[in-house]
Amino acid sequence: MGVLLSTFDPHDEDMLRGYWQALGRFVFYYAYLEDAMQQTLRRVTRTPPAVGKAIFSGVRVSQAISNIRRTYEARGEAVPAFLEETMQKAGAINSERDRILHHGIYFRAWDEGIVTDQARQLDRKVRTTQITVPLLDDLNWDTMVVWSRLVVFNRTLSRKIAASESGRVGKRCAKAMAL
Repeated sequence: MGVLLSTFDPHDEDMLRGYWQALGRFVFYYAYLEDAMQQTLRRVTRTPPAVGKAIFSGVRVSQAISNIRRTYEARGEAVPAFLEETMQKAGAINSERDRILHHGIYFRAWDEGIVTDQARQLDRKVRTTQITVPLLDDLNWDTMVVWSRLVVFNRTLSRKIAASESGRVGKRCAKAMAL
């Protein structure tokens, strides 16, 4: 690819430790986001947990987002704004995750990594993004925020479903349904 400078040793683990740690944190928390997205898909589709695990086990974040939107559309309902905003953020994080993990990080210098699809795209379509430890840390924090929002949504939806099935809605549930 020609992106590595001859003065940079890509095997110098001391120089790359910050990248590996930041990337590891991101991958670690992204797994939580994937799990929360699976739970959201199961709850929105009102699929029992065991059945949901059986039929949705291979569904990735982008497909889960699409299925959730389609479920609301099939019911003639709008996706709640809180969930829609959360899914948009999850989709953006998923895109960056795919770029980083499927194209890799190439280093020009110890503090200058890039992600590029140069090996897979025609020149006019090549996309190159600088990746730094602070950027990976920001992506990690964004991932944790999206995970947290999905947890909140799932708990709220569970209460709403339980209340509607029991025929009564408590004050806390009524507030939560306003999300």
